[in-house]
Amino acid sequence: MNILWIANDNCANNPNTIVSSINELTEHTAELIMSKKNYLHYPNGTMINDVTVHEFVAKISRATVIHLNEPVCSGQYPPEAGQRFKDSEKRVILWDLIRKKRVIFRHSNGTYGRNNYPEINSQCIKMNIHQTVSTPDLLKLLTGARWLPQPTDLDNAGHAFGPAPYDEKRIIISHSPTDRYFKTTDYFLSVIRDLQSEGHPIEVRLVEGKTHAQCMAIRRGAHIHFDQFMLGAYGRAAVEGLAMGQIVVVGLANIIEYVPDHPFVPANYFSLKTSILRAISILKKKRGPWLANGRAWVEHHHDRKRVVKNLLLMYEQARKKRCKK
Repeated sequence: MNILWIANDNCANNPNTIVSSINELTEHTAELIMSKKNYLHYPNGTMINDVTVHEFVAKISRATVIHLNEPVCSGQYPPEAGQRFKDSEKRVILWDLIRKKRVIFRHSNGTYGRNNYPEINSQCIKMNIHQTVSTPDLLKLLTGARWLPQPTDLDNAGHAFGPAPYDEKRIIISHSPTDRYFKTTDYFLSVIRDLQSEGHPIEVRLVEGKTHAQCMAIRRGAHIHFDQFMLGAYGRAAVEGLAMGQIVVVGLANIIEYVPDHPFVPANYFSLKTSILRAISILKKKRGPWLANGRAWVEHHHDRKRVVKNLLLMYEQARKKRCKK
C-alpha cells in the first residue's frame, strides 16, 4: 500500500510516528504532508509550502489509502491563513480531490471533533470515509469510529524507562501548562500551596516554552506528573509519563469504561488534592511495582509496533470491503 497522511500539523507527533513506523517496520510506504510546524518542534513531514498544487494532486492520485488528520469540515487545504502551496496562494478542497479514491480515513484528535461531530458524521457517511480517534471518548460521538491509541516509539531514548531518584526529602511534580485555563494550572498550584503548608516537601516544575525534547528532559527529573482533568481523558503527556516512569495524575471521567485496567491516578476538580496525596503515597509505599505496571501498560496499548499493525489491518479490511461493492 501507498499511504498518504494529510494534516495541518504533526499533532502530538502521532501522524509522523505512524508514517515513519510504516516506512521503517513494514513493506508499505507512507508520507505525511503538513501545512504548519508544531510549537513543540516535533519532526516535520513534507511541508505544503515545498509542494506545488500539481504535485499535491499527484500524491493523492498515487495513494492507495488517504488518512486525513482532523481536516476542517469545509475541506479547505491548507486550512489556515498564511499557509500556502509552493506555487499558489489558492486553496484546494480535499473533498473534490478524494471523491474517486477507494479508501479514505479521517482521524479526530479532540476538541474539533467534539464541537463538529454532527457535520463530520454526515460527511463521512456520505463519502464512505472511515473514522479513527485518538481518545476513546470520541467513539461516543463519531459514527463507526475506531480507537487508534496514540503510538509511542518506546525504543526512542526520550521514552526510555528511568524513574527519577527519590529520597523522601523532596517530591518533584511536573506540569505542562500549554493552556493554563484548560490545564487548570492556577487551581493546581493553589492545591500544591495547600499541601506545602501542611508540610509536604513538594517542588513543582512547570514545563512550558520548551521544545518537546527539552520538556522530556525536565520531566525526567520529576516523580509525579499532573496532566489535566477537564478533558476527562488522558493524552500524549500522560502516556509519555508512564513510559519514562512517572506516576501520572489525570482526569478519566469520559473514558473510564474503555480503560478499566489503567495505571493512572484519576482526578477531578473536587478530588485533585486527594489524588495528589494518593500519588505521593504510591511514591512512598509501592513505587516500583506501580511504575513497572505503568510501563507495561504503555507497551501493551501504545507501542507503535502494535498500533501500526492494527491500523494496517483497518486499511486492509476497508480495501476488501470496498472491493466487494
